[in-house]
Amino acid sequence: MNNINIIRNTAFFALLCVIGCATKQPVPAPAPPETLPVIEISTASTTTYTDYPASIEGTTDVEIRPQVEGFLKQLLVNEGAYVTAGQPLFKINERLYREQLNSAAASLNAY
Repeated sequence: MNNINIIRNTAFFALLCVIGCATKQPVPAPAPPETLPVIEISTASTTTYTDYPASIEGTTDVEIRPQVEGFLKQLLVNEGAYVTAGQPLFKINERLYREQLNSAAASLNAY
């Protein structure tokens, strides 16, 4: 009985090998590689900035007050620039003052 089982198992194994080798399917061709976007990297000198929350104060702070009232028409200096005594900082809209001058001149000529 034992010999019959060995023969049967050997025959079964041989049959499996024959079937496995006989029905070999062709291997599919590999898919072409995907095309991906590529950027070219070059070297260049750059300056990097980092922003920090802070407040800056000068060593000497000066308070500027107008001598006359009016609306500012133009700023004549840049912020943080050095200025000298007597240098104009702003230009005031002169329309109101021009009207008052013309009115005073007309009143003077009327008498």
